[in-house]
Amino acid sequence: MRRATAFAIVLAAGLGACAPIPAPEAAPEEASARTMLTTTATVLAVDPEARTLRLRDARTGRAFTVTADAEAGDLRAITPGDVIMLEYFASLSLAPAPPDDPGMPVAVAEEAPTPVGEGPGGVAAEATSVVVEFLSFDPLTSEAALRGPDGVVRRLGLAPPLTDFVRGLAPGERVLVTLTEVVALSVTPADG
Repeated sequence: MRRATAFAIVLAAGLGACAPIPAPEAAPEEASARTMLTTTATVLAVDPEARTLRLRDARTGRAFTVTADAEAGDLRAITPGDVIMLEYFASLSLAPAPPDDPGMPVAVAEEAPTPVGEGPGGVAAEATSVVVEFLSFDPLTSEAALRGPDGVVRRLGLAPPLTDFVRGLAPGERVLVTLTEVVALSVTPADG
C-alpha cells in the first residue's frame, strides 16, 4: 500500500511537471494612454525682454516660470494679477518598432497664435517619436526600463493599457514610443 501511494505521488508530480506551461499573454498591437488637464495660474511677474512669466498655479499654489515664444504675442499686454487659462493634452503610444527604423528621435512641432484682437496666448503642439529597446517591467511599481538610442536607460511609469502592452514584451524587443502634447493658453486680464 505504501509503495502504491508513493508511486501515485511520483506519478502526479511527474504529470504536473509535464503539464503545459501557460504562455504569456500576447501584447496588444499598440497601446496608448491619454491625459487632459485644465488649470489656471495667476501672473506674478512679467519680463517682456526675456519673454518669461512667473506664475502661481491656482490648484497647487506652487510658483513656476515659463518662457513664451514670439507666437504668444506681446507680453507687455500681460500684467501681474492676470489669470492664465492653461489646457494641456498628452497622448503616449507604444507599438512594435518597424524593423527598418533606425531608432533616432523624430519631432514635429506646430504653433498658432491667438487670433488678432483676442490678447496674448496661443496653441502649441508637438509630437515626438523614438525607437527604444525594452529591458524589463516591474509590476510592483508599474515601471518599464527602456534604453534609448543614446544608450541611456530610463524608467517610465505606465498605466493601463500601456502596462498590458509591455507585459507581452521580451527583453531586447524594439518599441516605437510616440508622445503627443498640445498646450493652449489664454490670458484673462485682472479686474481693475
